[in-house]
Parts: sequence; structure tokens; C-alpha cells
Amino acid sequence: ALTALGPAAPMAATEPLLRRLAQLDPAATADLFRALFEHGQFEAALGVLSAVPPREAADPQVMGRHAYALAALGRID
Repeated sequence: ALTALGPAAPMAATEPLLRRLAQLDPAATADLFRALFEHGQFEAALGVLSAVPPREAADPQVMGRHAYALAALGRID
């Protein structure tokens, strides 16, 4: 379904699919985190970050996005 929607699909269409996929495959939670981040939904992105498997969470890009989202929200946790 995500492939059919394409990369230009609005987040309102892709977020429910990504959330369902993350329920089926925890590794897909990193994709959900990245999509939320890229659409400026920093609070929601941080909300799913704890569910990102450790291997994906240790990725430097994920760690950088995490730091950026915290800074954008004025948080230091």
C-alpha cells in the first residue's frame, strides 16, 4: 500500500499504514520515526522513538534526528 501511494503521498495517508506496519514489524518503527520527523511532527516522532529497536536507534541519522527534534521542541531530555 505504501508503494502504491508513492513518496509524495501526504502524511495523513501514510501515517496509519506506517503505524500498522510498525505493529507487525518493530523494525518498521524506525521508518515511522523518520517519516514523522521529515514532516515536522517532532513530538509524535519522539513518542515512537522508544519503540525503535536498539539496532536502528543507534543509527547516527536516527540519533541526529532525535537530537534535532528535542532542540526544535526546546527540550533537553
